[in-house]
Amino acid sequence: MASPFAGYLTVRQVMELIDARASSTVIRLVYDEDKPRPEKGRLAGTLIPGHGWMIQKKSVAKYLEEESTKRPGVGFPRGRSRKEDSAKPKAKAKRARKVTRS
Repeated sequence: MASPFAGYLTVRQVMELIDARASSTVIRLVYDEDKPRPEKGRLAGTLIPGHGWMIQKKSVAKYLEEESTKRPGVGFPRGRSRKEDSAKPKAKAKRARKVTRS
């Protein structure tokens, strides 16, 4: 008998594939495959009570393909650089002078 989760990966396996340091990185990307896809959801999966998320292999492959075409930038997920987007130095805030009354 075939495993019902043959086409699925655990959160740890997905972490290794996308080079994530924490499971929370993967969990932020997961959405329930039985519900409509939310704006931030990128990995379809199913939540098994008491065990955690099982994530579809095909959605992970699609995510990796999309990420490989994007240029590095600021933001999520980890691995993007802030240095590229900050070409102009930010203006320093002026300090208020103390007012002394005589």
